[in-house]
Amino acid sequence: MNKLLLLFIVCVSLFGMSVGSSYEAAHRQALAEGKILIVLLAKRGDAASKEALAKIISDKNTSKLIEKKAVFVLIFEDDKQSYPIEMLYTDIFPSLFFLDKNELFICDGLRGDIKLAKIQKCLR
Repeated sequence: MNKLLLLFIVCVSLFGMSVGSSYEAAHRQALAEGKILIVLLAKRGDAASKEALAKIISDKNTSKLIEKKAVFVLIFEDDKQSYPIEMLYTDIFPSLFFLDKNELFICDGLRGDIKLAKIQKCLR
């Protein structure tokens, strides 16, 4: 099992934030629940990607805000699934994107060192 996925499972059980791994399923869920979609685009084995994910899900204020207002999905850059074309050209990992129901960006993407304050600002 991928170590990052194992980290997800542990953190989700500890902190309660749901994390999906299918863009299409997360998009459907966001539509059904009237929430935005947050996509963390990560690179397998990348320390910065692991650190960003751990920081996001371990911060109670951020994870509660995400749970209330968004559906969170983790996508690895080498996954063979469909997601908005703008994300296909991402070359900085991790990158975090905020999308509305039409899959349009509602905040500037966060790339590299992801700041919790910027995530919270986008969700307020």
